[in-house]
Amino acid sequence: MLISQIILGIISGILIGKITVYLLNRLTTQLNQATTILVVAAVLIAYALPTMINGNGYLSVYLCGIIMGNSEIPEKRSQVHFFDTLTGIAQMMIFVNDCYKVAKSDYIDAKNILNWNPSTSLVSGSALNERMNEYKTHTNWAKKILHLAEYYGTY
Repeated sequence: MLISQIILGIISGILIGKITVYLLNRLTTQLNQATTILVVAAVLIAYALPTMINGNGYLSVYLCGIIMGNSEIPEKRSQVHFFDTLTGIAQMMIFVNDCYKVAKSDYIDAKNILNWNPSTSLVSGSALNERMNEYKTHTNWAKKILHLAEYYGTY
C-alpha cells in the first residue's frame, strides 16, 4: 500500500510537471496571467489525480514543483513572486489555525463535564488539578471546546 502510494505519487508528479513545462513553453496567450492560472491548475491536478487513484498527492505536488522550478519557463520571475506571496499567506493561515487548537487538558475537562453524572457531585477538579469544574456552569464551555477540538485539533 505505502509503496504503491509512493510510486503513483512519483509518476504523477513527474508527468504533470513535465507536461506543464511543455505547455508553458509551447502555448501563447494574450492573457498575462495565463501562466499563473496554468501553474495553479497543474498544482491542483498534481494533488487531486494521484489522490483519486490512491497515490500520494503531497509527493506528487512536491516533485511537480521541483521539475517546474528547475525548468526554463516564460515569466518565471513573476511566477516566483506570486508563489512567494501565496506562501506567505498560507503560512499566516496555518498560524491562525494553530491558535485555535485546544489544549489537551481543556479537551479532557470538556469531555468529563459533558459525561458528568450530576447525582454524584456538582463540582470536581480538572484533569491537571488546576481549576474547579462545575457541571451547570461549564456545560456550554465544554460544548464549545469539543467543537473547536473536532475542527482544529488539540495540542
